[in-house]
Amino acid sequence: VLAGQPLPTLGASDDDPAVGTLAPEITATSLASGSAITLEPGRARVIGFFAHWCGHCQAELPEVTEWLANTSLPPNTEFIAVSTAVDEGNGNYPPSAWFNEVGFTSPVLVDDADATLLNGMGFTGFPAFVAIDASGVVVERAGGNIGTEGLAALFDNFASAASS
Repeated sequence: VLAGQPLPTLGASDDDPAVGTLAPEITATSLASGSAITLEPGRARVIGFFAHWCGHCQAELPEVTEWLANTSLPPNTEFIAVSTAVDEGNGNYPPSAWFNEVGFTSPVLVDDADATLLNGMGFTGFPAFVAIDASGVVVERAGGNIGTEGLAALFDNFASAASS
């Protein structure tokens, strides 16, 4: 469930119209516990969207998992994954087994069948990432495989903001 205005679709241009705008607040089910979690302002976070059957996501998630395990995130920040576009008929199902298999330990939320969270953050494909500061404002978005350098760059936004 999204509360607030959905973000405009991320296009190919360098100017992202969502940067500097308030991100919609997300409430979704935890993949691990089945309970509802609301991502409210107060912590800076990078949210990554992954589909279990997507080859690009299958390449990206293990890299993200390893990077998170070996990296100290800036204070008051977190990484949240969203399992989206779940399709029982496609490979690597169920998503919970996939996240466990790669050793992913950060929270994972479940998108609905309409990909409300993915679309609400302005994405049409995956993997996709959005960095939101502690006040709920979009700092940066990225689509596709960004690798560990891209992920580090998203968190560097928060580190530089905290030190300024």
